[in-house]
Amino acid sequence: MRAPGDHALPTVAAHFAVNGPLTLPELNKEESMRLLRHLAPTVFRHDSHKESDLVQAVGGLPLALTLMGNYLRKQANHSDTQHIQNAIQSLSNTRQRLELSEAYDADLEPEPGAPKLRSLQSVIAITDRQLSSTARAALYALSILPPKPHSFSEEAALTVADCDPATLDVLIDAGLLECSTSERYTLHQTISDYARAHLEESAPYARFIAYILDYVEQHEKDYELLEGESAVTLGALDAAYEHQYWAELVKGVCAFAPFLLMRGSYALAHTHLQRAYQAANILQDRDGILNTLLQIGEIAYRLGEYTLAHSTYQQGIELARRWNNRRYLCAHLTGQGWLVWKRSDYSSAESYLREGLTIAQQDNYPEYLIEQLRVLGSIIASGGDYNRSEVYLQEALSLARTQGDREKVSRLYLSIGVTYAEQGQNEKAEHFLNEGLSLARQIVHCELTIIFLLNLGTLAYEQEHYELAETHLQEGLKLAQHFHLREWIGILLINIGEMKIKQGTYTQAEDFLVQGLKVAQEIGSPRIIASAHNLYGELYLHLDLVEQASTAYQHMLTTLPEGDHEMYILGQYGLARVAAAQGDITEARRLGDICLASLVMSGHRKEAEVRTWLASLSMPSNPL
Repeated sequence: MRAPGDHALPTVAAHFAVNGPLTLPELNKEESMRLLRHLAPTVFRHDSHKESDLVQAVGGLPLALTLMGNYLRKQANHSDTQHIQNAIQSLSNTRQRLELSEAYDADLEPEPGAPKLRSLQSVIAITDRQLSSTARAALYALSILPPKPHSFSEEAALTVADCDPATLDVLIDAGLLECSTSERYTLHQTISDYARAHLEESAPYARFIAYILDYVEQHEKDYELLEGESAVTLGALDAAYEHQYWAELVKGVCAFAPFLLMRGSYALAHTHLQRAYQAANILQDRDGILNTLLQIGEIAYRLGEYTLAHSTYQQGIELARRWNNRRYLCAHLTGQGWLVWKRSDYSSAESYLREGLTIAQQDNYPEYLIEQLRVLGSIIASGGDYNRSEVYLQEALSLARTQGDREKVSRLYLSIGVTYAEQGQNEKAEHFLNEGLSLARQIVHCELTIIFLLNLGTLAYEQEHYELAETHLQEGLKLAQHFHLREWIGILLINIGEMKIKQGTYTQAEDFLVQGLKVAQEIGSPRIIASAHNLYGELYLHLDLVEQASTAYQHMLTTLPEGDHEMYILGQYGLARVAAAQGDITEARRLGDICLASLVMSGHRKEAEVRTWLASLSMPSNPL
């Protein structure tokens, strides 16, 4: 293994030099674009995107940039704009770039017998012809690995090239391969293009795909390792698709897609899952079909496409029943149960989850058992039965810790933290939420990070720690918008609106509520819509707009499905305050007493507030 060092393709550079080699380092993007503009000043005057694409295609190699710049300058002599555009477009073709050439000055010919025309291909070929057949085959094979700026491990290089470390050293000495860091290699984009154009055998692809499939399956939960080999893995999945390694594609995508979802790469994951779904259908691979459907449904749910998610999970349930596939029936029941709960269909949610729970317990599917216990715990908590909820959540947490599944542990910290927050046990809630956030950041789980920030922000402003709350909520909103997670965008906007109400900045509060309600209506989430109407009622009460407040709370209760105990009580509490504001103290006290009794029974955090408000009704000036 060579010690890492800087390489500028010295042997290749020597063949372009006139009086001996002049080693030029690769240029960065800005330097590359400056060189192109200098060589072809009129070509990129109105289209910097094409210029950027060309720079990226040759990886900042000065020799390639010089050839392209000189070529385009000559083409710019034509007044026909389309001719220039065609010239630029031609350079997006790998072979065109490699074959691009220009003549040596006859007076400066570097040595007798040298070619009169020089091109990247001809120059690299001089070095290539000096390699042994083993080294040459290794170079060509390595071209299927991702080129610079990506790197690949020595293990990957040796496996794909089917060679020994000494062969890699030969390629380094020839200036064709770079040793970037300890046990990591890079192949320049131009060298990769050349080598790929000369690769004729298919064996390197088979070795590459088999290597990555084994790597991903071995390290499925080792997120840091998967991150380091992410580009290499995606290259292998593309190769499996392009060369129709259908079975390997299905296995590889199903194993790697959960990592992509964690990183928020939803569009990329969806592309690969659709390919894998097609391949599974070609193979009539029932497990593959059900697994890809499961993850496609999860992406749709996370992006707030609830109708698509519902139909995808339902298709999985129906196929799993038809094929008597209990494992994936259990998985799709879990996904559907969580989804319909999010859509506030609590009775259906519990039905799906309890059926899945029975299968998971009978057939010993711990990974699904954990999720079902977690979701059931959350559903039960929303009904106000916090003691029973905690039993489910603690059992799930124990199982997740036993499995060493950091993602599931983090999710359970979230559920437990939220449950404690609902009961007003802020110290316990903060402990679990902070522990969960730390773990979510450690594994770089984008969605979980957003949810923890949301809940910590809410907890902070409820304790009037507004600066901390603003920091958490704005970070969460920025992340949610970056990853287009509409559900969390809507919730964050509404919660920021609530914080602004508490701060007395009512105009800002209304702006956030308007935006949040719009998102909630777009994705069709009854609970988020109800939350927005609840806060509209709160806002209108503070503005002494009593009739509007009454209408908002009525909208809230109309939107809210049966079974959401917490939101129902909040709506009734709102109407009680409306009655008080209208001077109907008897009705206000009646509704308030009902709310208080329910809150006492469940141990909800709002109990103290409602008790204080009821006591104030007999005072001369009644607060809202």
